[in-house]
Amino acid sequence: MFAPLMVLVGGRSGFFNAITPFGVTFSGFLYPITRLPDGLEIVGRFLPTSWAMDAAIRSVEGGDTLRIIGDWGAGLALTGAYLMLIYLMFRKVEERVRVTGILSTY
Repeated sequence: MFAPLMVLVGGRSGFFNAITPFGVTFSGFLYPITRLPDGLEIVGRFLPTSWAMDAAIRSVEGGDTLRIIGDWGAGLALTGAYLMLIYLMFRKVEERVRVTGILSTY
C-alpha cells in the first residue's frame, strides 16, 4: 500500500517509516485494541489485522464461534476494500508514468 502512495505523494525513501509504528500499535499485534482509548480504538477498527487478532484471541479463550467467524469476515471485508483501493492507486501510478513518460523519477 505504501509503494503507490509514496509515488502519488512524491515522498522520499523512508517517508513512511514514521507511520509504521502507529500501524503496529493500532493493528492489535502488541496488545488488544480494546485497551486503547475509545477514539483510538475506532482508528484501530479500520485495520483488518485488529479484527483478525480479535478472532485469534476469542478462539484461544474459547469464545463464541459465530463471533469468531464475524471477526474474520470483517477482517476479510476490510482486506478486500484495501485491495481495491491499492489497485486503483496502482492504476493511477501507471497512468502518471504513461503521461509523463519518465519512469526513473518514480
